[in-house]
Amino acid sequence: MHPSRLSLYKEALALEERKAALETELATIVIRLIPIQSQLFGGGSPAQTKVTAKSPALTSVKPKARAGRGELKLAILKALEVAGQSGVTVGELSKTLGVNTANIYAWFNAAKKRNPEVKKIGPAHYRLDASPGKAKALQTAAKKPRKKRGTRAKRKTRVAAAPAPASGK
Repeated sequence: MHPSRLSLYKEALALEERKAALETELATIVIRLIPIQSQLFGGGSPAQTKVTAKSPALTSVKPKARAGRGELKLAILKALEVAGQSGVTVGELSKTLGVNTANIYAWFNAAKKRNPEVKKIGPAHYRLDASPGKAKALQTAAKKPRKKRGTRAKRKTRVAAAPAPASGK
């Protein structure tokens, strides 16, 4: 026969209490063990070692908002302009802009066609080979919003451009 729900709740509660007691005991053991290990293996002083106990509380993490259209381009061009002739590496850009390195590599790969002023000077190392005025022009061109031509606009132009069907019987 199946146990009742009440007995299952009681058993679960007892197990949770036992789990919490074991976790606190484990935390005290770890706290005692860290100084011993640091003395044995020559690690940092016990005061430098930090132990954090796991808390069962859940924390909500908000996903990062997506960047707007052209924001990455503006940020990269500005960083390249500030770096000057010494240039900047992809790793540095990734850290300063908070962007995944793969996204920056992809941007530079596409920038070869769109922005010939961006030059590769070494492995993952780029600089802007443009006069300061030209660099400003690149940035202002990136800020201008473009008109979007959706499928409806394309369809209308195709329909208007198509010749009328000849009706011949």
